[in-house]
Amino acid sequence: MIIDSIKKIRSLEEDLEKRIQEAERAANESYRKTQEDAEEEAKEIISNAKKEGEGIVNKRKLEAEKLSDELLEKGEKEFHQMKNLTDEQLKEAVDFVLERIVI
Repeated sequence: MIIDSIKKIRSLEEDLEKRIQEAERAANESYRKTQEDAEEEAKEIISNAKKEGEGIVNKRKLEAEKLSDELLEKGEKEFHQMKNLTDEQLKEAVDFVLERIVI
C-alpha cells in the first residue's frame, strides 16, 4: 500500500513536471508570437508614418512651386511694366529715387 502511494505520488510528480514543461513551452511560444506581432505592427506604423511624411512633403513642395510660379509671374509683369515706361515716367522715377537718396 505504501509502495502504491509512493508510485502514485511519483506518477503525479512526473505528470506535473510534464505540465510545467508544456506550460513553459506555451509561454515561450506565446512570447515569441507576441514579439513577432509587435515587430510587424511597428514596421507597419513606421511605413505608414513614412508614407504620411512623404505626402506632407509632396504637398508642401507643390504649394511652394505654386507660390514660386505666382511670384515669378508677378515679377515678370512688373518687369514688363517697367520696361514699357515712357521716357517721362522713367525720368520721374529716377528723380524720385535721387531725391530720397539725397535727403
